[in-house]
Amino acid sequence: MDDMAPMRRNRLIRTANANKADSAHIKFIFSRLNRGSMALCRLLGVCSKQGFTPSATRSMLSWMEDCEVIEYDYSDSNTHVQLRLTGLGKRIYVNEVQA
Repeated sequence: MDDMAPMRRNRLIRTANANKADSAHIKFIFSRLNRGSMALCRLLGVCSKQGFTPSATRSMLSWMEDCEVIEYDYSDSNTHVQLRLTGLGKRIYVNEVQA
C-alpha cells in the first residue's frame, strides 16, 4: 500500500463532491464501474460519448489507481484490459461520492 494513497483518496473525494467538470468525470467513472468490471476500451468509449476526452479519462483512471480505488486486470494476451472498483472503491463510492 502506498503511503500517499489515503491523502490522494481524500483529495479524490473532495474533488468528486465539488461541482466542477472533474467531479462529473469522477462520478461518471465510479458509477460505470460500480455496475461491474468493464473493458478499458469500452470505458474510454462511453466517457468519450459523454464529452470526456480519452486522455482526460486516462488521467482520471491513473489518479484513481494511485488512490487504490480501481484496479486493472490484464488478460494473458495483454490485449483485453478490464477495470473494476476495489472493495475500498465501492465503499467510497457508496458512502462518500454517491451520497
